[in-house]
Amino acid sequence: NSEKFLCACAAGCWILQPSYIDACDKADKLLPCHDWEWAPKNITTPLEPAETKWCEAPRKCRLFVEKQKEDQQHKLSGANYGMFSGRTILMNSSIKNGVIFRTIFQSGGAEVIDIRPPYNITKTTPATHAFVQKSAANEAQTLKDEAVKNNIATMTFEDLSNILISADEQPPPPSKPVVVA
Repeated sequence: NSEKFLCACAAGCWILQPSYIDACDKADKLLPCHDWEWAPKNITTPLEPAETKWCEAPRKCRLFVEKQKEDQQHKLSGANYGMFSGRTILMNSSIKNGVIFRTIFQSGGAEVIDIRPPYNITKTTPATHAFVQKSAANEAQTLKDEAVKNNIATMTFEDLSNILISADEQPPPPSKPVVVA
């Protein structure tokens, strides 16, 4: 899945099949999007189970964010809209693909705090999560240890993926940091 696809899912945007452009051009007007939404019912080739989950993600995320926008309490909270709304994520964006992950989180409404080693995380660090990238093993373990020591939940790429593909099952983000070991 590309960065643009993941950012669009995180933001709850419509993701349409390319044939939508051709249909609009042929009709000489913008058409309703539903028939071209990226979803298993609109895909003609057979899909593996994992592919089906990712094809369902854009619609689930879009509907989740639409609900957020209708929720009066969410409006009053002043939080951004998106799949990561209400989360403040610590991460080192200088690690491999760090800028991409930062962009995905921000597209999904998270506040991202860029940190560098040595990690000086304290109980007053205003974060709900620390993003730990497994490809940076030693650094990831150090960040994870500091986060857990200070009651900040850790999040991996797998967690990011699960949030996007399970958008219709999402609990609200934690109001207080939670420890995930």
